Amino acid sequence: MSTGAALLQAAAGVSRRPILDSLPIAAGDIAILIILAISAFLALARGFVAEVLSIAGWLGAALVTLWTYGDAKPYLRQYIQMQLLADILTGVGIFVVALVIFSTISHLIARVVKGSALSAVDRSLGFVFGIVRGAVLVCLAYLLLTWVFPETRRPPWLENARMLPWVQAGAEYLKSLVPQEALAGALDKAKEAAPALTPQTITDPIGSLLNQNQAQPQGQPPAPAPAPAQPQPAQPQQTQPQHVQPAAPAPASPAVTPTPKTSTH
Repeated sequence: MSTGAALLQAAAGVSRRPILDSLPIAAGDIAILIILAISAFLALARGFVAEVLSIAGWLGAALVTLWTYGDAKPYLRQYIQMQLLADILTGVGIFVVALVIFSTISHLIARVVKGSALSAVDRSLGFVFGIVRGAVLVCLAYLLLTWVFPETRRPPWLENARMLPWVQAGAEYLKSLVPQEALAGALDKAKEAAPALTPQTITDPIGSLLNQNQAQPQGQPPAPAPAPAQPQPAQPQQTQPQHVQPAAPAPASPAVTPTPKTSTH
């Protein structure tokens, strides 16, 4: 066998090996570090005050949407016949408007802090806050993956990560902060909604929305006006003959007797 062929076989054997197996850390560790770094440097650039106010703005917009959604639904339903679409637009519209208002206020406050002497402290605290936020995001992503994939079907790059015990501990801590009753209720609702996710709803969401709207009972149409009654032909009334009593004869006038004329001599 020539030297060139031997080199080709050796290169082919090396290429068959997973490249990530030769690394000191797993792919899951790399993904975790990337998320932490992006979150930390974004918070460093924006500052602690801006990051905190940004999160507060999102939470405030969500609370405003929850408080006003029920009262605002009937208004948009008057103009959009599809009730589901009207409700979605109502919720999204309220959330966007509230988020814009809160974001504007947060931007004004953060700009004042950046222009002050506390700018360096604000950025340093922002870097620490970014690391904490990235860790929370990683734990939430792990909870989502464990809910979607069973334990026997989880990807190997996640199971082989060296940071996995820390992520699991953080995920369990976040789970402990949520009341068990609320968590159980959310899981039950998710299981009930799972059968509704048919292939048609995934590939054709617009058609599914239209079918759902047609299936919903709409208001009954007004009953048609009754037809005018046909005039009945007038039937001649049979008059009963009345017996006419003959008039009583007038009393006879008394006879006038002529008086004799007397002659005068």
